[in-house]
Amino acid sequence: MHASEAMPKKALKAWRWLRWLLLGGVVGIAIFATMAASWSSSEPANAEQAAAQFAAQMELLGPSPPYIDLDESGKTFLHTELEPQVPPAEITTLNAMVWLSGSDRLLQTHIPMWFVRVKDMGGNGLTVLLSAAEWDIGNLQLDLDVKALERRGSGLLMHRQQADGSRLLVWSSSAPTSAEEH
Repeated sequence: MHASEAMPKKALKAWRWLRWLLLGGVVGIAIFATMAASWSSSEPANAEQAAAQFAAQMELLGPSPPYIDLDESGKTFLHTELEPQVPPAEITTLNAMVWLSGSDRLLQTHIPMWFVRVKDMGGNGLTVLLSAAEWDIGNLQLDLDVKALERRGSGLLMHRQQADGSRLLVWSSSAPTSAEEH
């Protein structure tokens, strides 16, 4: 007697669905891992090289102050005066650059906003994404959602430097318009 013959038809059907569900989960995880790997890069960088990278990015962002600031306790507050009166262009990417003095590595990540929006649906998605890039996760208490980023538009979101020289830079960007591409 074959094993499938001993199983009732309902159980066999459920087993087939479970196998497809598991296969779909494995494929989904593989696709996500591939996408996430393409969103970030890590390279060796000493303090001088990292400072040059941060300075170059800050120059591209312009003289605007950061939208997100932290008080001594690590609680965030937003500089809402930086929100434009006219609705800004849609943000397409949330970017971060992190340099940890102990590791001498520069991490850069460029997360598509569609993914940030999906993560934000669960409640604390943006907090998790940004605190993952922060070196002191326990003290970072972001009271922030995607709607706040969308009100701000493209630009500098956060720039932090620790006493040991470790740095975090977070900014949002929009797809360039045809005038900006030329």
